[in-house]
Amino acid sequence: MTQQTPVEWLISRINRTSYDKVNELIEQAKEMEKKQINNAFDFYEKINSNLIARDYNHNLTEQFYKETYGENH
Repeated sequence: MTQQTPVEWLISRINRTSYDKVNELIEQAKEMEKKQINNAFDFYEKINSNLIARDYNHNLTEQFYKETYGENH
């Protein structure tokens, strides 16, 4: 089963609830969307920091090699 988006979740709940609960459902959907956005940013930050670390380590390796063996090797 695939995960519902907050909008899909909201629509499914609105179709099954009374009118007076709609605002509460809207607020819940907004919170769900906020969590999804935060999760996406957290994931991006983790991936980005791994790439930066990899590039940094690569640069250190290149620098060590050049200092140890010279430019011509």
